[in-house]
Amino acid sequence: MLSKNNIKNIYPLSPLQEGMFFHWQLDPRSASYHEQVSYRLAGDLDIPQVKRALGLLL
Repeated sequence: MLSKNNIKNIYPLSPLQEGMFFHWQLDPRSASYHEQVSYRLAGDLDIPQVKRALGLLL
C-alpha cells in the first residue's frame, strides 16, 4: 500500500492531469475529460468552408 512514508519522489501534476483528476473526483465512474488545444494558422482562411467544417464536426 502506498503511503507518504514509502514514496521517494512526488512530482506535480501537469495542467491536463489536474483537470483529469478534478473531473474524476466529480464523477469517478465517468471516463470523460477534455483537452484544450490552440493552433496558429498562416495564410488566408475560407471562412464559409471553416464554418461548414465546424458544423459537420458539431
